[in-house]
Amino acid sequence: MTFASLITGFIVLSWINPEELGRWQSYTVFIGYVQLLALGIPQGINRELPYWLGKDRIDTALEKLKTAGAFVNKLVVALYVVLTIVAIVLYTANAIEKEGLAMLMFAGSLAFFNIQRSFLGATYRTSKEFAKLTNIQLAISALYMLLIPLIYVFDIWGYVAYQFVINGVFVILFKIYRPYKIKYNFNKEDFIDLFKVGFPIFFWNYIGVISRSVPRLVLVIFGSPLLVGLFAPAANINNAVLAIPKFLNRYLFPKMTFKFGQDGNKENVFKTALQTVKYLFLVMLGVGLLLVFLLPYAIPMVFPKYKDGILAAQIMVFSGVFYSVNTVFHVALNSLKEFNFFKYLISFRLLSLLICSYVFVTIYDDLLLGVSIAAAVTECINMFNYYVFLKKAKRN
Repeated sequence: MTFASLITGFIVLSWINPEELGRWQSYTVFIGYVQLLALGIPQGINRELPYWLGKDRIDTALEKLKTAGAFVNKLVVALYVVLTIVAIVLYTANAIEKEGLAMLMFAGSLAFFNIQRSFLGATYRTSKEFAKLTNIQLAISALYMLLIPLIYVFDIWGYVAYQFVINGVFVILFKIYRPYKIKYNFNKEDFIDLFKVGFPIFFWNYIGVISRSVPRLVLVIFGSPLLVGLFAPAANINNAVLAIPKFLNRYLFPKMTFKFGQDGNKENVFKTALQTVKYLFLVMLGVGLLLVFLLPYAIPMVFPKYKDGILAAQIMVFSGVFYSVNTVFHVALNSLKEFNFFKYLISFRLLSLLICSYVFVTIYDDLLLGVSIAAAVTECINMFNYYVFLKKAKRN
């Protein structure tokens, strides 16, 4: 799936003008902010389901799952209603044109798909279920390639439809093959429990992910659609490569949490995270160095309109390398429920990113280059911070 995503990203850059792509991404940059409305319930069930299964409390695990499912379904319906009303009001007031209206609706739909995927993906917890998840990923990978003609024929709108269809099918497949086909039922007490666990996980994940979007957000606010478009190679490559730690953590997190539920041994969680990081860093560094070498040749040859974004893309590769390590340490802290550490880690990360962005933009007098260097430097610093705090969590 990582390979398919990377190939698609290159094709998009070769066929779509930077200005058009930048306009669409100016809408999608706000998708992450919508996740706040889920209140961390998908993240709560992601942690609690394997934990209670590890304690052999299956009834408790399923009751919490019923509540999480009921909440997510009602939330998505409510959000669609609100989005439709807002879109109608904006269009009626001539605050947005037809194309902007369509992009708003599609971007909102992608945000709602993400909420559903986050919840449904958390229900795949056993080795057998991960095998199903693998098959789903393979099917989506094939879809990535089969739908590419949409982009060629319909340009930016083909790409919009492309993303909508793929994410929609992802949700449908998740629903069809979900492990626990039970009737969802909302319970206030279980909701509160999930909120207490899930919201801290979500909130600090959310701030972390949002901080990842700061470079592009800076370009949206202080730059232009052209700069946002030129940043697309960096963003696309990062998203594709970071699928490696993303799916690794999807497997690793419930495994660590299940084991922690069984024996309560923090040392095992620490060792698992450290061992994973050693191999992951080497793999990501190898991939990163290969991309840094290939990009100056590939970008001018395949999509010359984006050649001014080569250096930014090369720098952002290393941001992804360091960030991949941070994600493993992050899920380890979540397994241990050491949420208190995140207020220091994430706050420092966001603050240092903003400061570094200002410093490097001032030094180089280049908005695109400055935010890229700031992102890489910040992730490197944060990698060492995460290690220190995880080591501290082990001793608590």
